Amino acid sequence: MIQQLRIYEIFEKNKAAFHARFRDHAARIMTGRYGFKFASMWETKIGDRTEFVYLLEWPDEATKIAQWARRGEHEVSRNPSRR
Repeated sequence: MIQQLRIYEIFEKNKAAFHARFRDHAARIMTGRYGFKFASMWETKIGDRTEFVYLLEWPDEATKIAQWARRGEHEVSRNPSRR
């Protein structure tokens, strides 16, 4: 098993909307459609900077690469400007 740490800066003015969108859409799609496994999620605040952090688990590097590629292909097919 390998783990992947993802960190995103979020802003107070849209923090509630960010968390709602991640919870209701992104996390659901990532787990249901692409087989991502969330080990943990949390928020940190250091000074004025707020970060949303999550830890993903993968059985191996090949699976991680393949599942991110599947997600990326889907995003490009829905939004051609990402090419």
